[in-house]
Amino acid sequence: MKKLDVWIVLIVFAVAAAAFALVQHARSTASAPGGYAEVYVKNELVETIDLRTNGRFAVKNEEGYNLLEVEDGGIRMAEADCLSQTCVHAGAKSMGGEIIVCLPNRVVVKIVGAPEGVDTVAN
Repeated sequence: MKKLDVWIVLIVFAVAAAAFALVQHARSTASAPGGYAEVYVKNELVETIDLRTNGRFAVKNEEGYNLLEVEDGGIRMAEADCLSQTCVHAGAKSMGGEIIVCLPNRVVVKIVGAPEGVDTVAN
């Protein structure tokens, strides 16, 4: 193996390692536990829910009724009066970027990071 071949192999290895590290960092950032959930009805933010506080939240509009349940840092659609019940079967969500959608009732629940001004130690 020539000296140039060794350098090419080392450079390719270094680029592959850097790409792997970037992908792992992006994954860990995107799937960090969310601090709160934003509830949208008809594309309008109607409520922000802290995922550190357990509780139940009703969402009512002309389209229908949904009941959100927060427990152990996650949120789920506990009840919905839509026919498909896809949102109810989606289960609990707790990671930033995850969403729950009830299309018939036009309700979207989006998990987002910790509120501004709060550091990770406070979480």
